[in-house]
This record gives sequence, C-alpha cells and structure tokens, in this order.
Amino acid sequence: MTQSILSCSRGEAQTSIEDSAYDLVDVRDVVAGLLAAREKGRRGETYILSGEHQPSTIMHKLIPSLTGLPIKEQILPKKTAFVVANLIAFYYKLSGATPRFTPYALEVLLSNAQFSHAKATRELGYNPRPLRASFADTIQWFRDNPELVKDK
Repeated sequence: MTQSILSCSRGEAQTSIEDSAYDLVDVRDVVAGLLAAREKGRRGETYILSGEHQPSTIMHKLIPSLTGLPIKEQILPKKTAFVVANLIAFYYKLSGATPRFTPYALEVLLSNAQFSHAKATRELGYNPRPLRASFADTIQWFRDNPELVKDK
C-alpha cells in the first residue's frame, strides 16, 4: 500500500481492478486501538480495528487532490487481472523479488469485505482518522524523508 501511495503521490500512472475495494486504516489508529483494548477491553472479547471501506480507485482520486498532480488511471477487468496476477506471481517466483500484486491480493480486493469497528468504537473509544488525513500525513512523510523512501 505504501508503494502505491508513493507512486500516486508522484503522479505516476495507476491501474485499478474493476469492482475492487479496500478497508483502509492508519497504522497509528490500529496501535491506539490495541492499546485501548489492553486498557479497556473485556477479557475474551475481540475488536475489529478497521477503517474506511473504499473502492480501490479512491487513492487515484484522493491523492491528486492532495498533491495537485494528475495521474493517469486505467481500470483492469477482473478476468484480465487474474491472468496478470498469475503471470506476475510466476515472474516473482523466478526473480526472487517481493511481489506487489498476487492472486491472493486480487481475491482480497475483489471480496469487497466490509468490516465494522462499531464495537471497538463503543467499548474502547476507537476512532480512526479520516483516510484523507492518513494519506496527507503519508505524503508529507515522503517529502520530509526522501532519503528513506525506496523505489520499487
């Protein structure tokens, strides 16, 4: 996800899978939720520390509004995405590189699973920040730490 945000923030062309979605949450909110669960959570209970359910195209719309850089986006049909995912998995297996896109990642994107953090909000005070704020902070971190930002 970080690499995707980085490339979007540079205005690089992006590809989305039709009808795909993420549940995105800032890691800082997950940490706060874990600490709250430790402090306020009830023994034996589970808490979902989710964020916002958004279509995968959200980054391609939101990030340009934060950076002022337009990006070119293309939507890949699901059937094509499965073929590409399997070819990419084979390539990465041969090259030994870490894949950014796998058949499993595609299945997750297409599951469109929606999660509710209502119980964590109610019992723990969990309140994830808006996605726009997380993306803005991430982009600012990239700008403030160029020496730490690794390309693909």
